[in-house]
Amino acid sequence: MKNFKNIGFFALMWLLPTILFAQEIDQDETDDVDLLENTNTSTFVLGNGLNLNMNEGDYSFKISGMLRPSYTYDLPNMDSTATNALFINAARINLEGVAVQEKVSFFIEADFVNSFTLYEAWAAYHFNDRMKLTFGQKLTFTNGREYAINESRLSMVDRSALSNTFATNGREFGLFFESSFDVGSVVINPSVAITSGDGMNSFGNNSIDVDKGGFKYGGRVEVLPLGAFSGKDGQLYFADFEREESLKLSIAGTFSYNVGASHRTGDGHGEFILYDEAGKEKYPNYGKFYVDLLLKYNGISFSADYVNAFARSNKDIYSSPQAVIRFTGEEVSSKYILGSAFNTQLGYLFETGWGVSARYSSLLPEYEEYSASLLQKEDWYTLGVSKYIKRDALKLQAMGSFIDGKDIVNPVDNSNNSNDRVEVKFVAQVIF
Repeated sequence: MKNFKNIGFFALMWLLPTILFAQEIDQDETDDVDLLENTNTSTFVLGNGLNLNMNEGDYSFKISGMLRPSYTYDLPNMDSTATNALFINAARINLEGVAVQEKVSFFIEADFVNSFTLYEAWAAYHFNDRMKLTFGQKLTFTNGREYAINESRLSMVDRSALSNTFATNGREFGLFFESSFDVGSVVINPSVAITSGDGMNSFGNNSIDVDKGGFKYGGRVEVLPLGAFSGKDGQLYFADFEREESLKLSIAGTFSYNVGASHRTGDGHGEFILYDEAGKEKYPNYGKFYVDLLLKYNGISFSADYVNAFARSNKDIYSSPQAVIRFTGEEVSSKYILGSAFNTQLGYLFETGWGVSARYSSLLPEYEEYSASLLQKEDWYTLGVSKYIKRDALKLQAMGSFIDGKDIVNPVDNSNNSNDRVEVKFVAQVIF
């Protein structure tokens, strides 16, 4: 499988000079600019990469990338020794562009610090300026707002505990339809997706990395009742860079249903094996629904998210092919993230480029008293500060979290041991 991925990746890079069709930049790490403003030119701007325009603007091509060196301080509980780590959080190269007459685009993203190098690889057909169909592996919109936004556009170092608990990476392989239309001054953005349900780099080409279960179906409807945000895709940035002069609001609902999920969050595969009464592989169906909102006004930004995850099966599920031990509802929570979570965040961006944020997240397991549940009750309190030197192209961010975890009961003397912990993270980001 690994050789197949490497061969596919380098083959795509080899073919690029002869293909040279590609995309309007879609949810990448940069501040999007119109690649077609200059024709037959080559330009480079920090944050917008190297842009090549040919044939009087009919074909455009872009090379860009991102580096995120990071530092973390982790105190797993108040009675333990803290750990420190310096590492590269992301080292990515992007290749993208657009063929105007053909209405075709593509995007390739590789991250060289991840075990799966190929993050995204897709091609899209644009029916018009507000409707497109994409096929390939991309950042899906079926995991709520935070995971519909690229990591580089966050107003804190990392996504919230809600997002990181109920989703793993956010990239999936499949078919994605996205659209947008207006009803008076109201903007409505509906999207639907059918994916493999097995997460990143799932091609099922050998006995080691085969697809599990069936397809994953998902959709998202976003409504902007007060009109479009300022700038291009303003609802895809948490910080209010445009300093909205009038109140702007985005409200969205998202749903996904994975038929036969073999991963704790339904966006991976092969994490475990379960069986039916005949000894054949059988997995419950796994679903999630999100509700989220984003509000911006004059440098202020406020967001809120809610998620609920569940597993369903019309047949008994067993942990061994002998079909001896049947899974109960509680035991299913030892394989899947089951329960709900709530997250809210308030931020302010000063005109000097400094930004401050405060976030609260609460995780609520479906089976709170079951010690083997993957989801454990936690409350996260996070403060963050950012310095935007060139918007998202060059910024410094730091955040600290106090996690109020569920106390652990000592079975010997029934005493309570605190499961509270502290995390501090720092990142420097440059997009070129």
